[in-house]
Amino acid sequence: MQFGVAIFDECHYLKSPNSQRTKALRPLATDIGRVLMLSGTPALSRPMELFSQLNMLDPKKWADVKDFGKR
Repeated sequence: MQFGVAIFDECHYLKSPNSQRTKALRPLATDIGRVLMLSGTPALSRPMELFSQLNMLDPKKWADVKDFGKR
């Protein structure tokens, strides 16, 4: 099947780039092109945990974890 949009609910579970869940969904997010991420969990304490999610949303803009960390 081909989908036009993917919705990842509880996306805070995708914060670790090494988790099986993130590894499974990354190719899906890349192939689809339109991804919505939903979470009710605030991400206030560690902005670095957002990198994996941002990278899945726009891998060109959020390509390098070191640049993100410096920023």
